[in-house]
Amino acid sequence: MFAVSRLALCPVRAVPAGMKVLSPFAIFIKKSKGDPSLAGLPITERGRELGNRWRNMPAADKDAIVQEAKTTFVEAKPRKNKRTSRKKKTLSGDGEPKPKREPSAYNKFVTANYPSVQHLPAKERLGAIGKLWKAQSTN
Repeated sequence: MFAVSRLALCPVRAVPAGMKVLSPFAIFIKKSKGDPSLAGLPITERGRELGNRWRNMPAADKDAIVQEAKTTFVEAKPRKNKRTSRKKKTLSGDGEPKPKREPSAYNKFVTANYPSVQHLPAKERLGAIGKLWKAQSTN
C-alpha cells in the first residue's frame, strides 16, 4: 500500500563533523589511481575502464571495499556560497569611511532630464538622454 524508499531502510551512519563519507566506488577509484595500465588513457576511457572493472570485480573483493567505505571518512571541503555578492569597499585604507563622490555633470544631467523621457520604453530612455546630452554639449 505504501511505497518505502530504500533510503528509509538504510541505517544512518554518524559522520564526524567536518568529514564526509566516500562511496565504495570512490575508494576503488582512489586505489586504482596508480595503476600503470590506466596511465596513458584519456579521462573518458579511464572512467569507462574503471566502471567495467568495478562491475566485473569478484563479490568478495567488492564486499571488502564496501566494508572499508563504512569506516572511511575524508575531510570535507567547505562549500562556497555562490549567492553571496561582493561587499562594497566603504572604508578607505586607514579605516575611515570613504567620502561620497560628487556626481559628475552627466549624472546631474541624467537626474534632471530623466522625467522627460519616462514615457519612452526602458531600453530607449538612456539613448534619448545621451542624444540630449550630445546636443547640449555641441551648443
